[in-house]
Amino acid sequence: MKIYYRNRLLYTSVILSYRGKQIKLDDIIIDTGSATTLFDVDEVLPLGMKIAVY
Repeated sequence: MKIYYRNRLLYTSVILSYRGKQIKLDDIIIDTGSATTLFDVDEVLPLGMKIAVY
């Protein structure tokens, strides 16, 4: 995993896999204090993921 330091934040790229499909997302901020991970809905829709509303 390559990690980049830019604008006082850590960034990386990730590959998401879901039901045999894959996409690469760039410029993902690494937040070491976060309890959850969020992705832009428009970015993951091509994988066929469903939106969960809580």
